[in-house]
Amino acid sequence: MKKFYKKYDDYFLTKYPILWVIGLHIFIPLSLLVALFLVLCGIPLVLNEVNEFSTIENVYNQVGLGMILPVILLVIIFIRRQIQFNSIRVHQKLPFKMRFTTFMLFWVTLFAITTLPFTIRLSAVTYPNLVWSKTQYQSDIKAINTGYVHFRFLVRQEYAAQEENGADEVIEPYYLTRYSLNEKTNQLILTRQFYRYYSNSEINVNDTISLDSANHEVENFTAVAQRYGAQFETTDASKIISANLLDVEGDYDLFRKDFNTEFERINSKESYNRLGKQSKFQKNIQWTTALHEHSGIFRFYSFEFWQNYSLIGFGISFLLIILCSVPRSEFGWAMLTVALIPTVYGVIYAILEVLDVNVGSRFLMLSFLAATSYVTFLGNFKSKLKRVFAISINIFLPIVVPILFELNRQESFYWSFVIVGLGATALYSVYYRIHYLNPQP
Repeated sequence: MKKFYKKYDDYFLTKYPILWVIGLHIFIPLSLLVALFLVLCGIPLVLNEVNEFSTIENVYNQVGLGMILPVILLVIIFIRRQIQFNSIRVHQKLPFKMRFTTFMLFWVTLFAITTLPFTIRLSAVTYPNLVWSKTQYQSDIKAINTGYVHFRFLVRQEYAAQEENGADEVIEPYYLTRYSLNEKTNQLILTRQFYRYYSNSEINVNDTISLDSANHEVENFTAVAQRYGAQFETTDASKIISANLLDVEGDYDLFRKDFNTEFERINSKESYNRLGKQSKFQKNIQWTTALHEHSGIFRFYSFEFWQNYSLIGFGISFLLIILCSVPRSEFGWAMLTVALIPTVYGVIYAILEVLDVNVGSRFLMLSFLAATSYVTFLGNFKSKLKRVFAISINIFLPIVVPILFELNRQESFYWSFVIVGLGATALYSVYYRIHYLNPQP
């Protein structure tokens, strides 16, 4: 194994020195192997029907927490490798031949490493009864909410007990839910009871429908619910509705009793439940709902999450490519210069207390850019000082532009940060090539 690794390492050093210095041949395969291992460990967890949705989510969260320390160590090792081989870069002119490409490879590598805590969640897509089409899912949920009342119904009654002359008087109950037949019009009077905990705005809560419409709702429900694992003793719509009417009518007088309080009382009773394998049915809908709403197990499946999460790798890569292009001492002074800005602003604000937070911060940033630009490009200063301030501008640009233009929205900030960062990396490649490979006196 050791001989194989040495041969593998020497091959990359000889053929692809840029990739070898970055360590791409180490970190990318290692990240892929760890990710594959985690996914394979998660698949049996998902396929085991005994495990509940919440149980699997807890396991995912625990694995993610457990991966944080290994990820931090890998990031530190990666950064240390770049600093360790900084002299090789300078002597072989590696960062300046393909500096922008090197930066992108940094970003890809760090993204692969930092996403490891979430990779076990990829096993969730192996759940066998997911409905992948969002349009189909939305149509299914509407059919389920519409027809659910025909398969599970709660009689709810409201009472009020009052005391008059020392004796309790029980007022006739008021029924909060109805499922009855108007024999004159041959229509069902019903109160919708939805599968989901919110009601669909397109469906009336209290409704009166024809028997033909009720039969159609039952047929739609059975067709859709079977797709999610539900079973029924019968799918005959007329038989189901007739049985429902009998069961509900028989439950209307169950709750009458005397109360010794003056408070309102509401009682409920399940009149019927015609859903076979209800737990499986509910579990399948829960999984598909989480998939399309990016919640629970699937809350990290949205593009917006990964878009913003990628900024971690981008920010580290942005600083790292600068560190690998300049002497460490000059990079350190530049970072110190940038770090002093909020300190200076805090002191000025505390003393004067006249600057608005937003206006004052933008004014300070513009002043900093103006001063550093003057020192770097116009002033008659020592070359080292000019380079330090130039590096400060390079570091500062992706942060200052979104703030100056008030790009506070999450998406606007992301794109401005990335675009300015990529532009600064490309432009400063020329600057660093001139001032470090062909140093000015």
